[in-house]
Order: sequence, then structure tokens, then C-alpha cells
Amino acid sequence: MDKGCPIYVLCPAHVATGGTEAAHALCYELVKLDISAFMLYINVKDPSAVVPERFKRFGVPYVLSVEDSTNAKLVIPETSTDFIPKFPLMKKYIWWLSVDNYIRPLRLCGPRDMINLLRDRIFKRNVDFNDTLLVHLCQSQYAMDFVRRMGATNVHYLMDYLGKEHLEPIDMSAPREDVILYNPAKGLAFTRRIIKACPKSFRFVALRSMSPAEVHSWCRRAKVYIDFGNHPGKDRFPREAAMSGCIVITSKRGAAAFHEDVPIGDCYKFEDVQREIPKIVDLISDSLAHYDSRHLEFEGYRAYIREDHKRFMEQVKAIFKP
Repeated sequence: MDKGCPIYVLCPAHVATGGTEAAHALCYELVKLDISAFMLYINVKDPSAVVPERFKRFGVPYVLSVEDSTNAKLVIPETSTDFIPKFPLMKKYIWWLSVDNYIRPLRLCGPRDMINLLRDRIFKRNVDFNDTLLVHLCQSQYAMDFVRRMGATNVHYLMDYLGKEHLEPIDMSAPREDVILYNPAKGLAFTRRIIKACPKSFRFVALRSMSPAEVHSWCRRAKVYIDFGNHPGKDRFPREAAMSGCIVITSKRGAAAFHEDVPIGDCYKFEDVQREIPKIVDLISDSLAHYDSRHLEFEGYRAYIREDHKRFMEQVKAIFKP
């Protein structure tokens, strides 16, 4: 059977993040569709242990190098676009799992006009948004909006999805603890201001230095998850928390500003500015006190998340199936 052109999914070796998990999941689904697909690991330190332990379950084939060819395709994460000119012959796809991780270095460049800064950054990262042969795959509406504003026309959705362990039915009537979860890896300064403004009886738990299983366990115990950091794409933590039964409260940064990416009620989204803190504290307090009724407002969000894998497979087939 002709499996078509081989597809290589570029990914840093030894790294276990939401982004690298998405890359492995893509390769896994391509192989299931009987497409010749391989992980292409870069930044290899130990050739004998390139696959992170938690990704071994995918069992996907991999290579450490590949010969450039017109008879191959390459999927590149937005953080690795420096590799574009290294493969001039391959058909290339940029998978925009994040926008902020691409443009973040701009924040260190001073107060010049943002568009000029973006153009500088684009040049440095070797992305020609006007190149009709370069395909842009967008994990979020935030990314879709960004690449289109920068001039891209060959644009498709390619979202990701949560693993089955996050989609298992949970007993919503089981007792919950008056715990508020947060991710200290982002938005920590503003989150600390929220914590300081809350009653001392409120219990906050940082999702830090935990295994995925430990995070999952806390999400099933807590009532509220807050996320006032940047949302570089359609982040996993809000989805995982919602699927575990948490009430989700976010900022309006990045993807969180788009209802398509974080489809929760507007009353659960806030600007991360000082004047909003009393309102945030009030909502947290009310969510703890009235969890049984408020968590029902997230049924639509949870139903949407349950369909992510189906949407992902439809998108993969439309983009890659020969």
C-alpha cells in the first residue's frame, strides 16, 4: 500500500511538555492512519534515551536525522522555525501550538513599534508569512488570528486533545475540598496579589513539582482553578481542570481572550489589573460556597473538550491523508 510521502514531526529530544506531547500524539495518529510518519528528534544529548518516559506509550518510530527531499514533509513547532532553511526541499508545516513562545523575546527589545518588532523577529526566525507553499497549522483561534494578521493565507486548524485519562467520567456529587489551584509557572505576580487579598482561610495549592497523576488527583479534589498568566495557545491546564470538575477562572490574555479557545462564561474571565482583584476574590468565594450549582455552568466547556479528539482526527485527515 502506498503510504504517500513520509512525514517527519520535528521535536526536541528528552523534553516532556504539553507541546511535545502534542507532537507525539500527532505522529501516533498519523501512523494509525497508515501514513509513514516519524518523530525527528533534535537537540539530542543521549541517543539511547531520546523518548521521555511518559511518551513511550505512543510507541511511534523516530529518527535522529533525515535527508532533505521533495518526497517528504516536515512539521515544525513554532519554537523551532530556525530549522526551515535547513530543509529547503521538503514541504513544510509550522504547527502554531503557541503564539507567545514565538514572540516573547520581543518584550526585551524596548518600546519600538510592535509591528516592526514582529517583522524583525519574523526575519530572524526565517518565517515568510507570504510564502504560499508554507502551511500554517493553528492549535487555537488566537494563533489563527495572529498568522492571518501577519499575512499568511495557507492556514488550517490543527488542534490538540487531552488523553483518555482526562475524559473518564467523574462523580460530580463526591465531596470536594475548599481548595483553589493555580499554575505558578505563569502569572505568578498577579496571582500572589489575589492570594494576598483573599481571606487567610482560603487554601491555595500550586501545581508545581508534581507528576501528571498528582496534578490530576488535585484537580479532582479542588473546587476552583485560576489561571492569570498568559495563554500562549489553547492551554491544557484549564481543560484538564474543567474535565476534573473544577470551576475555571482566567485572565483575558492571549488565547483566553477568544471564546473559541476558552469557551467559558464571560463572568469567569478578568483583566489582570488591580481594580479587578476584589471581583475575582468575590467570585472565588462564591464558587467555593456554591460549587454544586456553579460547576454546572461548565458542562458546555466539558462537552466541547470531549469532542477535541474527533475534531483533531478530522483535521489530520484533511491536511495529511494522501
